[in-house]
Amino acid sequence: MTRLLVNSKVRFLMKRTILKKESSKRALINRLSADGNNLLIFFDDLADVPSTVEVVKEGVAIISPPYDYESLEKWWYYGNWQAVSPVNQEYSPFDTFKSTDQDIECALHDNRLTIIIDCFHDDVEWNVAEKI
Repeated sequence: MTRLLVNSKVRFLMKRTILKKESSKRALINRLSADGNNLLIFFDDLADVPSTVEVVKEGVAIISPPYDYESLEKWWYYGNWQAVSPVNQEYSPFDTFKSTDQDIECALHDNRLTIIIDCFHDDVEWNVAEKI
């Protein structure tokens, strides 16, 4: 499901999508890499960090392009992570699955983000909020 939202308070469009298909997830990650986006990822416990990943503190890492879905998927397959771009280490992750559209819009705006990708704990669904 994709919803386009206009926030009258902050004046931008946001597209919110739940991704379930591997092909959709792959397309998103590969597009972000091709566009040169660094991702800041928050995670609980991930092992075997790929070479494109720089751990900046416990539970937080920066993924720099080029990266691809296949190499990252082996690292984060178990789910329960959140990624944002551009990198903003002041950002505090929150559960977008239980948040209102307005809360997510405010988080995008207040943290100067263009995208939030929230992965459910089983890696089946990604909640993607993107400023457009």
